[in-house]
Amino acid sequence: MVDGEITHDTLLGGRVQLVQPRKGYRTAIDPVLLAAAVDARPGQSILDVGCGTGAVFLCLSTRVHDLQITGIEKSAESLDLAAENARLNDLAATLIKGDIFDPPLQLSQTFDHVVSNPPFWSTGRSRQSPDPGKSAADSMPPGGLERWIEASVSRLKHRGVLSLILPADAMAEAIAAMTGPLGGITVVPLWPKTGISARRVILQGTRGGRGPSVIHSGLVLHQADGTYTAAAQSILSGGLSVWEANLSAD
Repeated sequence: MVDGEITHDTLLGGRVQLVQPRKGYRTAIDPVLLAAAVDARPGQSILDVGCGTGAVFLCLSTRVHDLQITGIEKSAESLDLAAENARLNDLAATLIKGDIFDPPLQLSQTFDHVVSNPPFWSTGRSRQSPDPGKSAADSMPPGGLERWIEASVSRLKHRGVLSLILPADAMAEAIAAMTGPLGGITVVPLWPKTGISARRVILQGTRGGRGPSVIHSGLVLHQADGTYTAAAQSILSGGLSVWEANLSAD
């Protein structure tokens, strides 16, 4: 992309530099919140499935140092921007062009954590974006989410953790696909405001895990006046994890 087709932005209160397309799919708060939920430790391996321009792994690596980062992405343009973002943030990352449904030979290992902000709408829906890039980032064929989860689980080590952020409407389908291969499934609702139904959820599960499913009280994103709550601000600008923002299970 030429410079006029990209913007230079920041995340985590300026801790992360991000170049991204001026039009089409642009990073909002979902990747930041997803990264904040991953309970990784220094030295662990991370696979970002459908990494786009790299917002998830950039935010995660800012909070947890010395991670072994791998990203896989179908779009060559997005992957080029992810490589530039890794350079801008002085981060070593292995970035692979490919499809998680038919992974290339470079993606043969398993990982401690697999993270993804996957496409979640079925193609052909009436509200599909007219922009090809945004449509590709948001949509996949019917049954694609189940296949995406299955492919992601196959890249996990024993006791490895899958972390996803999805619309609340896709939660039942995702949990059905996660149940069995994964245990100890955790649901973190993201409430737009107090008293308003969650529109996004973070889902996590452990390969080989045997614990019960847990629904956390979740994170309220906005106050009544539309500004971010203190907890949300501590994540989005302060760089804290979801758990450091004092979420507690019901």
